[in-house]
Amino acid sequence: MKKQKRYSAEEKFLIPGEAQEHGVAAACKKHGVDPATCYSWKEKYEAEGKLQSGHRRGTGQQFRTARLLKTLLKHWTTLLLTMDI
Repeated sequence: MKKQKRYSAEEKFLIPGEAQEHGVAAACKKHGVDPATCYSWKEKYEAEGKLQSGHRRGTGQQFRTARLLKTLLKHWTTLLLTMDI
């Protein structure tokens, strides 16, 4: 019996968005997700207003870049506050 993979909230958001751009079959095959699951995630996020039909709010790379920038800003702020200028 195959062990079921758990998907993070970010993956559950990104995979349906990728499916909108590249097609459901291609995105689901790439990530090993059943198309019915992908559609249910899409409906969930559309109902919550987080995913809008026709486009995504951001790509995985954009999320990673934003996270990196926030971390850098935090470290630079800490460094500047500890310096005696």
